[in-house]
Formats: sequence, structure tokens, C-alpha cells
Amino acid sequence: MLGELDLATVILMQKCSYIVGLMSFIYLMLTNRGLRGPVTLAAGFAAMAVGSTLAGYGEWKILSPALWRLGSIVFGIAGYALIWLGLKTLSDGRFVSQKTLLGTCLVVVLGIVIAYEVAENNALRAALFNGCAALAYLGAAAV
Repeated sequence: MLGELDLATVILMQKCSYIVGLMSFIYLMLTNRGLRGPVTLAAGFAAMAVGSTLAGYGEWKILSPALWRLGSIVFGIAGYALIWLGLKTLSDGRFVSQKTLLGTCLVVVLGIVIAYEVAENNALRAALFNGCAALAYLGAAAV
């Protein structure tokens, strides 16, 4: 089909958006030194960029399927968790409690286990990542 993008191109464009997010929060951190949250948000976008890079390398057959799937799952889900923690910190101005951090870690591990079970299927893996994004942003909106 004319004008259709392949998955590797979409992953490259997605990675570029993560890098823009990373740079935006680094700038915010440098210009507002007392503000809490931008460091965690920058780390989340950096993790997402790494996960997207691994997925792109897998699409281009540079990495083995086992390595890029596991890496993109771990960095992707951890990235969304960091983004949620950063948005939570940014919105209420307080550091997250140990209880919140522990709960987030448990959800991340559960998400990684579920994602690894469906890693072979691109559609299910993409649906899981979109679900993680939706949970992260809805959770941040509820704070």
C-alpha cells in the first residue's frame, strides 16, 4: 500500500518522541532546581527510549529475539512506572512514600511477567504496553 509505514520506522519515530520528552524534563530540571519530579520523569523517558531502541534493533534483526523482547519489556514497563512516579511527585510536590514505591515495584514485576508470557505476539505485547501507558497516565491524573 502506498504511504504505509513499516514497524521499524514507527519505532524510530516513537524513540524520537521519547528523546524529546527526556530533553524537555532535563531542561525543566535545570531551570527549576527546587521542583520535584523532573528527574524521575527524565529517567522514565530515558528507559522508554532504551526499550524502543531494543525493539527497533529486534525489528532490524540486529539483536536476538529473546534479548530484545526481554529488554524492551523491562525498560518499557519500568519506564511507564517511572513516568507515573514522576508525574505523581510533580503534581503533589512530595516524594513518594516507601509504600507507594513498593506497590509500584510489585505492579512492574507483575507486568513484566505477564508481558514476557505474550512476548511472541506483537499485537498482545503492544496492547499490554498501551495498557501500561493508560494506567500510568490515568493513575497520575487521579493523584
